[in-house]
Amino acid sequence: MLDNTFVKGDIKETNTSDANPSNILEESPPPQFVTTRGKANQNNTSEDAILAFLAEMKREHSEQFGVLSAQISKINEQHTKILEQQAQLEASVNFISSQHDQLKQQVDGLETKLDAKIKLENDENRLYINELEDNIEDLQQKIRSKSIEVRNIPFHKGENLTNMVKTIYQVLSLPFDEHDIKDVYRLPSKDIATKPLILEMDSTNAKAVLLGAIKSYNLHNSQEPLNTKTLGLSGNKTPIYASDYLTKKAAKLYYLGRMLKRNHNFKFCWSNSGKIFIKKNEESPAIELKHEKQVLLMIMASQFLRSASH
Repeated sequence: MLDNTFVKGDIKETNTSDANPSNILEESPPPQFVTTRGKANQNNTSEDAILAFLAEMKREHSEQFGVLSAQISKINEQHTKILEQQAQLEASVNFISSQHDQLKQQVDGLETKLDAKIKLENDENRLYINELEDNIEDLQQKIRSKSIEVRNIPFHKGENLTNMVKTIYQVLSLPFDEHDIKDVYRLPSKDIATKPLILEMDSTNAKAVLLGAIKSYNLHNSQEPLNTKTLGLSGNKTPIYASDYLTKKAAKLYYLGRMLKRNHNFKFCWSNSGKIFIKKNEESPAIELKHEKQVLLMIMASQFLRSASH
């Protein structure tokens, strides 16, 4: 009842000149018109909201893309700088490597030159040392050229060596002249009981006479050569040996020479004025032994000839 009254009143106010109320109701159906307009407004609002949302998303994506592009650009710049630095580093390493190779070549060259120089100096020094040793050896041999070494005469405390020499001369039936003997003494030795006796003669002739007499005595008394008993010395009978007073080098060569005689078919080995000589046989020439290497080479040659003959 309220709704009809409201409609009627409204119609009256709106259409005062129209006397037929039914015509007015047919021309304008208000409920349906109001409902249709509200739905259209709702659709328009939803579309605007979606468009606004999409526009906002686009704007945000554009901003993010811009930031990302700036970051990528910055990374690319950093990467370019890194590549440049790497190239510079590689160039530096290559340069240092090249310098190292050049330096190594220079050092190797210097080492080669230094080694050659050291070898040359060593060879020269060795030759010079050998020359000095030979000169010293010659000087020692000259100093000892008048001396005789007598071995196996027992040592006695308080002994009179001059009287001992007189006894030797008497046994050999040689006239003794004190002026022929400049000095007589014993050498230091580990074996105190048999320290060698050194006779320094006044001349090489006096030395040769005494050594010749001893050799002759032993030849004529092969069953009883010169010994401690023939000299009237107490204790066990021991052979007495007399020879040149050799230097240490000559004594070693004399030992090696006797090895050649004993083991490698050399017939003679002797000393003369401090020098050592060997001979293969009566017809072969005498060979002076000067160095140990010389003896070793002769031993090797002898062994080679012996193996070749077999």
